[in-house]
Amino acid sequence: MPTSSSSPSPSSPREHLRALLRPADVVDPALPHRPGPGAPQRWAVERDVRDGLLRRVVGDVVVAADVELGPCGRAGALALLLPAGAVVIASTAAWVHGGGGLGVPVVLEVALAAPAARRLQRDGECGGVAVRATRSVPPAQDVVDVGPLRVTTPARTLLDVARTAPQRATQVRRALLEAGLDPAELAAATTTATGTAHVRRARRRLAVSPEGATP
Repeated sequence: MPTSSSSPSPSSPREHLRALLRPADVVDPALPHRPGPGAPQRWAVERDVRDGLLRRVVGDVVVAADVELGPCGRAGALALLLPAGAVVIASTAAWVHGGGGLGVPVVLEVALAAPAARRLQRDGECGGVAVRATRSVPPAQDVVDVGPLRVTTPARTLLDVARTAPQRATQVRRALLEAGLDPAELAAATTTATGTAHVRRARRRLAVSPEGATP
């Protein structure tokens, strides 16, 4: 008596051959991905980048050249570089929320509980990109899930940029407002950040007062 198989039969000999030859770890070029560790895979990616078939997203993460990535796509690219549990902060989070107009991060800024933060601090880079790790993880109300990654909210992100890179605050504010930041959320963010270094300077830079305070 013939037995049935749960696997569908190939619809043509060509598809059957393709299935046999295709590597098990085949990737979709429309999604951010990293080349394999072997020299041939990395050489092939370099060739495709030179030929304009792929473009670099961040670090060694690439995607098909004609694919435009939104916040979830940019977060997905970073998630390929960062360890589980990392919270993306400051200018790196601004890039996730606000897009390429802010420039691809040359330093990945993340918050991570120890000892993972210590490992990142020791290694100093992820996927060929410098990394700056802190163990001061923002409170839960200042963190959102963007795709597979945890990222500070747009309001907390802007506050952190104003604290740590005030010269970029105007540019980042404009990009985040275009991405949907509610200005009213800034006051709440300054409240939860009480006690954080340079938060008063950031408030002055952004001309906001903490929630419940007199402007």
